Amino acid sequence: MASSVLIQTPSLFLSTILLLFCFISLCNAQASSTSRPKRIILPITKDASTLQYLTQIKQGTPLVSKSLVLHIGAELLWVDCEKGYISSTNRSINCFSNLCKKLKPKYGPGTCIKGKRAGYRGQWFCVVTPHNDVSPNQSKSVYGSGDLSSDVVSVQLFINGSKAGPSAKVQRFAFGCGSTSLLKGLAKGVKGITSFGRSELSLPSQFASAFRIPRIFAMCLPSVTSSDSRGAVVFGGGPYNMPLGNEISKQLTYTPLKINPNDPAEYNIQVTAITIDRKQVPIDSKLFGWTKISTVIPYTIMHTSIYKTFTRVFIEKAKGMNNITQVAPAAPFGVCFSDQNIWLNRLGPMVPQVDLVMHKADVKWSLFGSNSMVRVNDDVYCLAFVDGGKKKMDSAIVIGGYQMEENLLEFNLAKSTLGFKSSLLGITSCLTLIEG
Repeated sequence: MASSVLIQTPSLFLSTILLLFCFISLCNAQASSTSRPKRIILPITKDASTLQYLTQIKQGTPLVSKSLVLHIGAELLWVDCEKGYISSTNRSINCFSNLCKKLKPKYGPGTCIKGKRAGYRGQWFCVVTPHNDVSPNQSKSVYGSGDLSSDVVSVQLFINGSKAGPSAKVQRFAFGCGSTSLLKGLAKGVKGITSFGRSELSLPSQFASAFRIPRIFAMCLPSVTSSDSRGAVVFGGGPYNMPLGNEISKQLTYTPLKINPNDPAEYNIQVTAITIDRKQVPIDSKLFGWTKISTVIPYTIMHTSIYKTFTRVFIEKAKGMNNITQVAPAAPFGVCFSDQNIWLNRLGPMVPQVDLVMHKADVKWSLFGSNSMVRVNDDVYCLAFVDGGKKKMDSAIVIGGYQMEENLLEFNLAKSTLGFKSSLLGITSCLTLIEG
């Protein structure tokens, strides 16, 4: 079993320098391990009933495994502290600290409350508003009130390539303490929601600070809901070694990440056009606006003005391909087909290829059948895109989790770039990121 040991500084001078550095930079996370890791890997599973993507961390003293929903755009990780959270190392963070003041407006910067939890009553703490926006259409978000806290978090280190090293602890990992009511709608057994967004308190940022690894994380979502089929989040960058000597980081295509001022923690890209089997969908480029990437939306959502034209061209192309027959839609999908003339290969159903064209004409994110079609029963496949309605959307397109499954996405926060590799199913699967 992997063990966890503390770093021992070689001299008082070095210890003093490190303490001063942490004081000046307001380090909220301190790591303890024997070696500086090159990578940290968290497994991802897919819940069958909710289609939510889950990961796990170990938290508290004693360490307890916590199952959390993977939220790529969240600013602050939160867990349920109301029911069954017992830890001798849990501390609420003072509301007058610089860390509290650095929180984004939606988390109430500088706001103070008196502690209500046992052992903290009468003390002033930093208010946060953890929220649950995990719903099929993002139409409703549930907000709560809690305090900014810190506790021990333990993770698995990978020091040489994919070779597992010792576990390591972030001694003061900052997170939000939420209430049990916020868990409504989340997968069974889940205790909160992770944070991977653009924030000083997200998992990538706190891990980068604690373990001195690059502010890069790569994500590969699993396509199967079996517990034996896992994806992974890899912190610290490549290489991403696959079977037969394939090193995927050398095959990534890059596009800039854009910042939406209305929600700067979220990740957005610039989609300038959509092609279906090399035919450009006739959509006014002004309609695209922001294209958000979301792991809490199961299927890609498009504004009606884009969706109608997109589906019309797809139907036209599909009908000319092996006489594929359109059938009645099955909610939430608006376009469905009989499976009788749909053949299969390693990339899924053989249907027209969808390409999302990025900032340059030759930069394309290709969606094959495994990411564009979903089987809804024994006889029917549906186009895995949802009509978002006519109401103005902050993002005209929201790329959902299904379209990202078995794709490798690398988010470089320092360079503000997204690297992507379309479906890995032609050569491997996400599971190999863990098994190496």
